[in-house]
Amino acid sequence: MISTKAGITIDPVGIADILFRWRLAVPLNQRPYRWEEDDIEKLFQDLNNAFNRQPLYFLGTVMFTHNEKGQIEVADGQQRLATVSVLIANSRDTRLLNRA
Repeated sequence: MISTKAGITIDPVGIADILFRWRLAVPLNQRPYRWEEDDIEKLFQDLNNAFNRQPLYFLGTVMFTHNEKGQIEVADGQQRLATVSVLIANSRDTRLLNRA
């Protein structure tokens, strides 16, 4: 974990850890989900290509803040987090259906 003089903490964490560790909230001032099918397809293709070449993938910076209730809110990266969360849930559900 890296702390800056401005009081910002930088902690390189994988998306699975983020989704496992914290219950995230999206503040009302965030824009609604706007990704189109093409955007999602590009991300999935990029992820698939990256996983075939290397064990790590840089999804981009995701920023969080604490609101007045102490909840962790997504300040930046909402679209990517939502899209990858759906991908993970779909993979999990597909695996469960294939076991039955």
